[in-house]
Amino acid sequence: ARGGYDRFRNRLMFPIRNDYGDVIAFSGRILDDSQKEAKYVNSPETPLFSKGRVLFGLDKSKRPLIDAGNAIVLEGQIDLIAAFEHGVRNVVAPQGTAFTMEQARLLRRFVERVTLCFDSDTAGQNAVERSLPALLSSGIEVRVAMLPEGEDPDSLIRNKGAAAFEKTLAGARDFFDHTITRVAERQEGGILGPRERATLARHLGGYIALLPGAALKETTANHVAIRLGLSVEALAEAMKNPPSMPGVEGISVDAELNAESEAPSKVSPSTELLCRLALLSAEVRDWVSGIKESSGEAPEELDPELALLDRILPPLSGLESPTPSTLLALLPGPLQSLVSSWDLEKIPEKPLETAKDILRGLRLRKLKRRQSEIARELRQSGLTQERIVLIQKEILDLQRNIHDVSTPAS
Repeated sequence: ARGGYDRFRNRLMFPIRNDYGDVIAFSGRILDDSQKEAKYVNSPETPLFSKGRVLFGLDKSKRPLIDAGNAIVLEGQIDLIAAFEHGVRNVVAPQGTAFTMEQARLLRRFVERVTLCFDSDTAGQNAVERSLPALLSSGIEVRVAMLPEGEDPDSLIRNKGAAAFEKTLAGARDFFDHTITRVAERQEGGILGPRERATLARHLGGYIALLPGAALKETTANHVAIRLGLSVEALAEAMKNPPSMPGVEGISVDAELNAESEAPSKVSPSTELLCRLALLSAEVRDWVSGIKESSGEAPEELDPELALLDRILPPLSGLESPTPSTLLALLPGPLQSLVSSWDLEKIPEKPLETAKDILRGLRLRKLKRRQSEIARELRQSGLTQERIVLIQKEILDLQRNIHDVSTPAS
């Protein structure tokens, strides 16, 4: 029998505790960022541990959260530990995912306002928008703190001190004002043009529609309409349309406008089925979001068409059982035509098992394709003995991987 393979090999370990302080899982971070592996790996999901229901650090920060009335939400464990050690203690971090409804409800027990303080890079700013549906629909006020370019909370504290980090937090703005200001700063003269205003109205209108209560919706819509120089009626019309995809660096009007004209007219049956399962099953959506973390291989690496998942799933973050009409309303406009041609009324039995079977089949196809390629190379003349040994080793590894994928553990 082959020896074991440590799940957390060469990683810095963090215990994950529930809000009572009990250790329920572990998270491991790679020690060398050049490693071609998932940055973080968590313990497997169990009845005790589901990463979508846990907030890292909450067991230590409950009292500071209540005292401050505000939660500083950071991306990772290292950022949280650095902030906590330097006196900023009303901090929590999701477990490598956008906020889920369970996490938002848990946080709502302690605070009514959060400040998202994610990295200033593209991934960090996209994470801001992926966290919005659950937070806004839970009635939590969302502010966004903008870190200096190239900094994360840990590096900012180490390089410039805790005072610089606290100053960044103090400058946090309401999400809607933050987004409008970010886009305006990129325009010549800082003035929004007609297309930018229209795109922002649709983008922000979708998020306003998620707010609970007519009064909060109305007051927020009035404020955003004034900022955009639009009538409340025009913004109300935009609110009927879906929120756009998370843009680059917070929101990129150019990227969003370009994306509006780009959508496939048809996809393969396996892609359609997997996307349909993800749309209809919250369990499948949670599993898809953790595929790369658990296996180190993103779905689009198995089939480029599956990059579609990154476009259709973020707007649904935090929703448990949306109706077909809600699904279509939340999707980016260009994708509505494609998705409306799918059967959104019926879902196969055991959707998660079906989704895993699809990915298993794609992995098997990729491995067998590589097996054929390497076997052809072995038949070529003029190979060095060293190369022949390497090829034979890869063939053995491929055979082992094909066996493992073909006969998954129950």
